Amino acid sequence: MLKSVYLCSLVILVLLSTGLLLKAEEITTPANIRVVRVAGIINPVLADFISVELDTANNGNARAFLIELDTPGGLDSSMRVIIQKILASKIPVIVYVYPSGARAASAGALITLAADFAAMAPGTNIGAAHPVSIGIGGTGDNEQGNTVMEKVVNDAVAYARSLAEQRGRNRDWAEQIVRDSISTAAQEALELKAIDLIATDEQDLLKKLDDRTYLRNGKPRKLVTRGAVLSYAEMTWRNYIGVLLILLAIILFILEIKVVSYGMLTVGGLIALTFGSLILVDSPEPYLQISRSVIAATVLICASVISLVLFFVVRVQKTRFVSGLEGMIGERGQAVTALDPRGQVYVHGEYWDAHAEETIASGSEIEIVRSEANLKLLVRAVKDNSTVSTAKEKDYVSD
Repeated sequence: MLKSVYLCSLVILVLLSTGLLLKAEEITTPANIRVVRVAGIINPVLADFISVELDTANNGNARAFLIELDTPGGLDSSMRVIIQKILASKIPVIVYVYPSGARAASAGALITLAADFAAMAPGTNIGAAHPVSIGIGGTGDNEQGNTVMEKVVNDAVAYARSLAEQRGRNRDWAEQIVRDSISTAAQEALELKAIDLIATDEQDLLKKLDDRTYLRNGKPRKLVTRGAVLSYAEMTWRNYIGVLLILLAIILFILEIKVVSYGMLTVGGLIALTFGSLILVDSPEPYLQISRSVIAATVLICASVISLVLFFVVRVQKTRFVSGLEGMIGERGQAVTALDPRGQVYVHGEYWDAHAEETIASGSEIEIVRSEANLKLLVRAVKDNSTVSTAKEKDYVSD
């Protein structure tokens, strides 16, 4: 019991610590320019991270939002989530392909196109945005597969051209990076008016961005970067906590079967599962969140399954043995010799050494009370059904 209380207290402590840490994370004050570094594939976790940080910057006192980009591409759905957040942002969004040697390929190229200000470092490149199927077997070589791929390409071309048009950039170049998979170096991209400027580092970028104008609702606004402070947002470990809490829930469910906790470990597991599911993906966008109804259904199903398993485990533990020496308790046989107190009995077609606490005559019907060491049995004489039943209940209670 003390072990169960200890384990449950540990679970509650973990959950409380998680809540306090997440709360502390939420009240962080944004600085003048919020910076997110992207060095990897565009995926749902990254899209969620950028969405949350951009919302924080918009709701705070940030002058602008800077994405330092180095990516080979990623998922179309995640890319579109990021672009939608950029286009809806009240503050200007800067995408900077950085450092030297970085690239904004595929999805990264379209994200750069969507920015209010697109910048690149020397020695970087942008483009190669032709859609690639990641489904099983791709789109195939048949006519239907080619038709599907053509639709996907045309959709991506229209999307790229619309972004370039909205930001006043080269629409033909935007189409080429999708349709022909061309990739362009920084200086050439500047000459083609695919980007706005080239900057060697962050300080050079801020200097060249100062007093530049951008549009909001058709009206020009000016970005002031003099004296701006860069605040770097690190990828939070909220997702990892969610996964760890779910794993903790599984461990507690397993321990419930092995440790007598009177259901406390199951309760702790359900709490951990609920919290873990809620914070696994935390996003203001409904389509990025885990449905509350799905979480509730999952917790309910887990509770039902665990309860059913525990019910059968308890029932099995209380079931009388039906094999071995334990299974012979309560069975009846015959005294082969007189038991005074020792002798032999015949039960289940076998002869057994036995003893009794009373004298039993040879040929009397006997009942096995319990098995003892060295394959010996303790028996008693059978008098009548009521007496036997009463005696059996008394023995079971004493055992």
